[in-house]
Amino acid sequence: MKAEFTALIEPAPEGGFWAICPDIQGANGQGETIEEAKES
Repeated sequence: MKAEFTALIEPAPEGGFWAICPDIQGANGQGETIEEAKES
């Protein structure tokens, strides 16, 4: 079984991008590119 969730990805003020998943408390990531933020 595979679940899919929506992530919000925005530019970080210091550079790169940050991502959060509002459906899962504490689920967040960051990366230099949007793809890296998605993977983290």
